[in-house]
Amino acid sequence: MHAKSRHTPQRPFGRLGVEWAQVGWIVMALIDAVWSQIVAYSGEVFHLLEGKSFTYSVSADTIRLDTGNTDLVQRQIETALDRMPLANPDDLNDLQGSAYIHAILTDRRITGS
Repeated sequence: MHAKSRHTPQRPFGRLGVEWAQVGWIVMALIDAVWSQIVAYSGEVFHLLEGKSFTYSVSADTIRLDTGNTDLVQRQIETALDRMPLANPDDLNDLQGSAYIHAILTDRRITGS
């Protein structure tokens, strides 16, 4: 008789090809993959829900928005990822720059979904 496998079935997260466990939400691989996409699309145009466009640059663990009034740190992105899927920016009201975080994380270039 064979012992039962302890392997948890995995499923891909969008086109990133990152796997996340069906039990439990976020794995470090997902956070790293999303952060890598954020870095890769630095300088590209993103849009808030109301249509306002913005760009950003990344320095270490900080996203510097071209609006000049808000910086986002990687920990905020990790917190927001733990709340995915996001219906709207109100899901992130306790985070500074919630509209920008929402715009970045719901963009297909970043999460592939």
